[in-house]
Amino acid sequence: MKIILVFFNDISANSRRSVAYTSYHLARTLMAEGLLDKVICLGLDRNVDIPNQYCEVLDNNPFLRALLKLLNTLQRRIGWIHTRRAREAVFDWYASRKVAHCSGNLIFCARPLFLRVIRKAQTAGKLAYVQALTPHPLLNYAMTRNEEIRYGLKSYGGYSNLGRTEKITRVIVNQIGS
Repeated sequence: MKIILVFFNDISANSRRSVAYTSYHLARTLMAEGLLDKVICLGLDRNVDIPNQYCEVLDNNPFLRALLKLLNTLQRRIGWIHTRRAREAVFDWYASRKVAHCSGNLIFCARPLFLRVIRKAQTAGKLAYVQALTPHPLLNYAMTRNEEIRYGLKSYGGYSNLGRTEKITRVIVNQIGS
């Protein structure tokens, strides 16, 4: 069995209490056990000693790196523009293309849920495992929507879009059913 790790973050061997270090440590442990096929992530620090043959890094693509930088700049400069979902969509597209060429048979996504990656995995007959920190998507939708209505907020969150929430629910149900 070979495992493909999909992280929507950078990987770093420095700060031990960060998500970047946890991702690094998981990848190193799997590599030492001979179970690692690929790590797909946003970026790598210089101090990461995982060989390039195991890494697919979005930062290596100049067009996508520029697009993410533009989205980050827009969010910083114009406070009401929320680009997290757009950044996730770019990464989901990139990761799904990379997953299609991997030989591993288990995919681990450590939040958020990348729908294209899961679909590519299912199409290729791979098993996908997603670490989610939220309750059932429809319950989360109901809670988020009630808060938005109560406080008169505009709908920015990923779970306040009913269509997206239903897609996520279908993916989860398909994973549990198989």
